[in-house]
Amino acid sequence: MPGYAPKAVLTPFTPAFTEAAVRGTHSAYEPEYIVRNLVELSSYLVSLAEHTNFFGTTRHDPYSPSLKTLYDRLNAGHLALSPLSSISKDATRLRQTLGERVRNPILSRPLEDFEDLYYAVLARMQDMVHTLNVRLASGFNKVNDQLFDNGPCITDLHASLVEYWTILNDPACARALDDAIRQARVDRLYEEINTELESSVITQTDAQKLLEDLFQSKDTTDGLAWIGGWSPAMIGAWLEEKYRVLLSIEKDEDERREREMSKRAKTKTRVMSRKASRKSMIPTKRRSLEKMVQAQQVQAVEQTGAFGEDAHMGVDHDTQGGAPTRRVAAQVSACVQLLQLPTQRSEPQCPWRLIFLAVFVVWIDFKDILLEKRV
Repeated sequence: MPGYAPKAVLTPFTPAFTEAAVRGTHSAYEPEYIVRNLVELSSYLVSLAEHTNFFGTTRHDPYSPSLKTLYDRLNAGHLALSPLSSISKDATRLRQTLGERVRNPILSRPLEDFEDLYYAVLARMQDMVHTLNVRLASGFNKVNDQLFDNGPCITDLHASLVEYWTILNDPACARALDDAIRQARVDRLYEEINTELESSVITQTDAQKLLEDLFQSKDTTDGLAWIGGWSPAMIGAWLEEKYRVLLSIEKDEDERREREMSKRAKTKTRVMSRKASRKSMIPTKRRSLEKMVQAQQVQAVEQTGAFGEDAHMGVDHDTQGGAPTRRVAAQVSACVQLLQLPTQRSEPQCPWRLIFLAVFVVWIDFKDILLEKRV
């Protein structure tokens, strides 16, 4: 059609490595070189996803083995998933090492720990180039469009991805990964055989036979997964199944811990609320008790005064008319009443009640102090 310019489409990646090419190479990259490139590329791709929506939603599920999840796990020191399915699918075995962490920084971890990150990186790069090609072919974007402000343009991003793809798909890189993964599997099988021998699950003869078979078949032991012909969706589904048990256990454990923390926070809130309520009630209680004490004191004084007045009045009445003997008897009787009545009538009612109220006030204050210290 005259005047029609075909939409620019990015050149596809070179074909992925094959098992035959890897087996046929006699050279291998240094593990440190592969680890450094994987970490740099993973960090770059994760950062891109956080700054642009070119490649879909940025919602992250920590319980799905995405590129970000696997990268974050390595950074956080999580143990690499066991290469033996008998362990990686065993919930009991996985729970035994759930809280263990690797203290080494990510760049110091062994190459075999990056196996699944390697698969996720390859899948992510293929998916990104496919998405960019769709956007360019449909006219949504042009090759010079930036992914975000001050970010790379589509052409520059594609050039970087091609460079990393060439490194990671070199048979020498795949050979180094394959050797490291195979050796890790052999080492783990060796540990399992010795563990079963120590637990008397197998005999010494059985263990010796298993070890001989293991070392004889070392070169044919499973190593790197040959995913060259897999689509990004197939790689993602394969990783989902591989991590299904482990991530499910971690999710359940995290939810249980969150429930406990929430329950503890609610309990603390209730205690603090009760504490504030008690503090607001203390002045009212104290004022009421003080009024009761004052009333008891007034009553005690009134009763004591009444008893003394009655006694003196009795003496006066008795001494006004009568013989001296009767007056002396009346005076003695009045003195006895004056001495005995306060003891017999006032003390049981007034002083002991006052003491009880005072002790009650002190007990309330002491209880509040104990509650404050406990909280």
